[in-house]
Amino acid sequence: MRIAIFTLLIMALVSCSKEDEAEPIVAMQQVIVLFSPGGVGDMAYNDQILRGVQRVRKDKDFRLLISSPSSVDEAEKIFVDWLKKDAGETKSLFVLAGNEYEQMAVKHLSSGNYTGKEVLLFETRTKDIPQAYTFSITMYGACYLVGGVATIFTDRAAVLCANSNDHTVNEGGVGFVKGFTESGGAQAPLFYLSDTWQGYAMPEAAYKKTAELAPQYRYIFPIAGGSNMGVYRYAREYPYGFYTSGMDIDQSQLSTQITSSVVKHIDRLIVDYLTQWLLGEPLPKNRVYGMQSGYIEVVLSSLCREACQSKFDELRSTAIKREEEHEKEYN
Repeated sequence: MRIAIFTLLIMALVSCSKEDEAEPIVAMQQVIVLFSPGGVGDMAYNDQILRGVQRVRKDKDFRLLISSPSSVDEAEKIFVDWLKKDAGETKSLFVLAGNEYEQMAVKHLSSGNYTGKEVLLFETRTKDIPQAYTFSITMYGACYLVGGVATIFTDRAAVLCANSNDHTVNEGGVGFVKGFTESGGAQAPLFYLSDTWQGYAMPEAAYKKTAELAPQYRYIFPIAGGSNMGVYRYAREYPYGFYTSGMDIDQSQLSTQITSSVVKHIDRLIVDYLTQWLLGEPLPKNRVYGMQSGYIEVVLSSLCREACQSKFDELRSTAIKREEEHEKEYN
């Protein structure tokens, strides 16, 4: 059912003009959005991207194509077919909405010059990919803040990560551990579901891992995309075993055990990038966005606000400072 609904949505986005549904659009600008494999329907990051794209499409006239591939191999075929196709007079932007596509982008964009074609690649700090713009939303400061606040509930926490090879995920995990230990927490080891992109789509594995970790750790901090749903399902079934956090959007409605959520306003960011590109304004070659940008924040759950607000306010400026220090070390 979800696939059928999504297919209808794509057809509507591509074919309908806001002025006159029966009148075809003659578009000289084209945007192709390639989501992470299996990402659409995650009720978080990918769905927020889709909402942002829909918002731009409502306000601007351009040709929009959307694909949600089942694998990186399928995604690569779509990308290569686009590169090979003559753009003619159309100006085209291909949005690679996940850093699992970085190697693919480097491989193909380094081997040729593609007139009229540009690429926007999400969640990477790589600066020198030809014809590509890149950005990353660092989670270090936001996760530091969640880690510090988590010490209200326990001195033993665990971080459950999707992919051991994802810099953004690892950076968030390290930030949580730093905030947790600097606020008096004793232990916060990192655990991984996978060493590939598949770790973002393994809710059953996350559920089982949560069952394994919950007896030992009173706080489980998940950075695992769609796999987080396995953590929240376990939290609903065993609501007094541990506390946890939402990710990408405010997910406090999914469990009473969610104390806060790391909210990425990726919908706002894609709106800003697409609007800028459609207006013919230059995009930044590479940009890292942190807490000061407004594209990421921590939202306390209503059930925990009274207990956590004071600690949250006390640590927020420290979280921003630690994030800035981390960026200086990284660069």
